[in-house]
Amino acid sequence: MSGQQVHVMRLYQRIRRRIKTIRASNRKVDFVIAGMQKGGTTALDRYLRMNPQVCMANKKEVHFFDNEKLFRGDRPNYAIYHSFFDLKPQHQILGEASPIYMYWRNAPNRLWKYNPKMKILLILRNP
Repeated sequence: MSGQQVHVMRLYQRIRRRIKTIRASNRKVDFVIAGMQKGGTTALDRYLRMNPQVCMANKKEVHFFDNEKLFRGDRPNYAIYHSFFDLKPQHQILGEASPIYMYWRNAPNRLWKYNPKMKILLILRNP
């Protein structure tokens, strides 16, 4: 195998382990941070990452619920979404920050279908 193939295989295995971890716990993401540009979503994301009980997505702005390609079929593959989380036993709450969810027409309905108990934290600012 080439170096690139080995890298891809390792990445694939890591994603599968993350998916298994979330599936085993039957956990869903508890909250998303949405808001406007320069409103403080990045700051809140960074502060929450400091808390050992909070599991934030591996990257800010996952853009799962605003990705039209993922919602073309009958049911989106939430395993793709869960692959962005590295759930550990100490984590009590899961969250992610994608500010565009505030503006994306279908995002609120998609979030509700995924988890009716999910909280949406909207960050606004005074111009």
